Amino acid sequence: MYNTPEQKNRVIIAGGGAAGCFAAITIKEHAPDTQVVLLERSGELLHKVSLSGGGRCNCTNGTFDRNTITKVYPRGAGFLRSVFSRFDNQRTIEWFEDRGVPLKTELDGRVFPVTDSSAAITGLLKKRIRELNIECFLNSGIISVNGKSDRGKLNITTSDGSELSCESLCIATGGTPDSDGIKIARNIGHTIQQQIPSLYSFKTDSPKLSELSGISVKNVKISIPELRTAQQGDLLITHNGISGPAVIRLSSLSAPGIYEKKFDFTCRINWCGDQNIEELYRVLDESRKKCASAQITAQAVIKIPTRLWKYLATEAGAEEKQLWAHLSSRQREMIIQQLTRYSVHICGRDHNKDEFVTCGGVRCSEIDSRTMESTLVPAIYFAGEIIDIDAMTGGYNLQAAWSTGWQAGISIADKLLNRET
Repeated sequence: MYNTPEQKNRVIIAGGGAAGCFAAITIKEHAPDTQVVLLERSGELLHKVSLSGGGRCNCTNGTFDRNTITKVYPRGAGFLRSVFSRFDNQRTIEWFEDRGVPLKTELDGRVFPVTDSSAAITGLLKKRIRELNIECFLNSGIISVNGKSDRGKLNITTSDGSELSCESLCIATGGTPDSDGIKIARNIGHTIQQQIPSLYSFKTDSPKLSELSGISVKNVKISIPELRTAQQGDLLITHNGISGPAVIRLSSLSAPGIYEKKFDFTCRINWCGDQNIEELYRVLDESRKKCASAQITAQAVIKIPTRLWKYLATEAGAEEKQLWAHLSSRQREMIIQQLTRYSVHICGRDHNKDEFVTCGGVRCSEIDSRTMESTLVPAIYFAGEIIDIDAMTGGYNLQAAWSTGWQAGISIADKLLNRET
């Protein structure tokens, strides 16, 4: 299969996703005489990138500040601080725009190609791979890596039985437990942090709540009291449970604890977000006076959808046709509780349509953040989701892929160029 004569400097990239392709391109752009071989286990390069952002490709975040890194990277923030000092979101934006892909930053900070199509991103990367003569082999993974031979090279065995040697190997196969890269990293002595799901919606066993499917509420506060974690943002009620940015970010922040609880826990929701509780009491008291002849459940008196208000008021004990004039002090307290401390039992996870993220992977402390080289086995590098790094939604996971891929690529290129001089 690999019938191209081996050149003096050969580098193998395992994994044709965002990090692997970016590493391969970076090497060839800085060390053009290097023979770069890109191996992808599946039949397509950049498949996840093509699906990201609902097919629009949220490629980075335009408002990201490295000083707030810990807020968006629950795991790996310290490691990435060093990486981002050399290649951050602004450099990512410049990289794509300098090569002909204009980007736009939306109000929430997410960055997309102006075409609103991931094909703009994947098309550019594939084009650069062709232009730079990077040898790309699909349906080809790596099975094993042996230490350096007498000639000072790494020996690689691929999934079709081929054997290759190389100066350096960059493993960017993703973070799933069954990936080729994870198996190899473990075999060469690396510690693998348990890989568990991140970025997903929550399933509930509340049929009444599910009847409100389709309702979206802005600026909700949601927490998991047992884990002492919380997030704020928009929430969507689905036919299976609850979703939306606030829920998905909470799943990322709380991933290890949720996994330990086997996805069985209780969430607390404040549907009113930042609204002061004294203000809520005032609104209810005024409604009792000014709307005395109106039905409590007929119309929401705060900024939530009326269907949700009716459900919460009913759960608080208000009767179907009860008038505001007959609101008891007990019912008022219960309505406040439903609005600000609503409890819902979570009984599982539901796949978010953009869920491609796991937390866990190769321990950051076993990788040199200045080069992405293994601290255990020289000439082996890591990039992307195989590392124990993950982020909340907003383009941050792809940014980590671009940054670690670029750092691995530039480090490999620099080492080869320095050796030649």
